[in-house]
Amino acid sequence: MFQGYTQETVDFLWGIRFNNERGWFMEHKQIYQTALLEPTRALGGQIYDGLHAMLPDEPLQLKVSRIYRDARRLFGRGPYKDNLWLSVRTGEDDWTGRPTFYFEIAPDYYGYGMDFWSAAPALMELYRRQIDRAPGELEKLVRRFNRQDVFTLTGPDYARSKGEVSDLLRPWYQKKSLSLQHELPLDEKIFSPALADEIVENFHLLLPFYHYFSRLCAAALRPTAHTPRTEPGYDIGRTKKMNKHRKTKKKEKNDMNIWHDIAPSRVKPEDFWAVIEIEKGSKNKYELDKETGML
Repeated sequence: MFQGYTQETVDFLWGIRFNNERGWFMEHKQIYQTALLEPTRALGGQIYDGLHAMLPDEPLQLKVSRIYRDARRLFGRGPYKDNLWLSVRTGEDDWTGRPTFYFEIAPDYYGYGMDFWSAAPALMELYRRQIDRAPGELEKLVRRFNRQDVFTLTGPDYARSKGEVSDLLRPWYQKKSLSLQHELPLDEKIFSPALADEIVENFHLLLPFYHYFSRLCAAALRPTAHTPRTEPGYDIGRTKKMNKHRKTKKKEKNDMNIWHDIAPSRVKPEDFWAVIEIEKGSKNKYELDKETGML
């Protein structure tokens, strides 16, 4: 049962933002586990139970993020995140391109809502075609959404117009990704057990959009014979895999193999060329001895 965060939670989040290195984290790891990770898991459990009661037939799953960043993608940042989030959604490991309920806490804000984020371009095209064919369904949802004052529509827009649509739907039509978001500076609510009930209660407002985007995803994953690629039934997942395969084959065709394509004349007992790859942000270096195969 979620009992609220504490001042230790806030202090740790600010601390890891300004002391983002392993030594500081190890000294404060116990505080991270008890003041941040455990209450976030408890909060996630209550949110999951509330959503499961609203959506009893949905195979929902709860995911709490790790505080560790991917070492391959640090890009000059520290090895730890200064925020923690949880999500409740259907599907497997990939959370993109499906409606996802979430909560996030950072040193200077917290927020929750529902994302439809980083969907495949073909799925967003299907979304716009659905609006073109039957705008009334989404218009009804948007009018109801505009009457509430909890969530706001956010997300990146396409630079160019994607087509003609009513003024009411244009902000929705032009999105690359959508987030129905409630975000606030840290306040007294995060210290109260009542935060969990408030989040679940407000998620009721988003259920119509959850159903709308779930139906869109289901239509995209129902393949039918001779279905045009932008119509319902176009298999988005299969297409993404095919495109990835084509890119891999193209790369294999065009890129030089630095192991096999270096001429033997360039390797001499007294002098030779070496190719050593170190990924950006990585501290690992690998060298391979071709004769023995030792790494």
